[in-house]
Amino acid sequence: MTDNHIMELTATTPVHLIHVDPDVNMARFYGIELQPTLFGEVTVFRTWGRIGTNGQAMMVRTDSSLIGR
Repeated sequence: MTDNHIMELTATTPVHLIHVDPDVNMARFYGIELQPTLFGEVTVFRTWGRIGTNGQAMMVRTDSSLIGR
């Protein structure tokens, strides 16, 4: 049986995580968010870095029909 249900991305909640360990001078942040595009695709937006800096970011586009599989 095939499921042709296409998930529609209407609203997303970004996830932000922090990791702080003063014993080893570690203070990092991580984030991930799904963002819809104007063309029906979904962009996975990831951020990471040391707290207090801009850090780094990466965006990956994917077809929305692949989400939820």
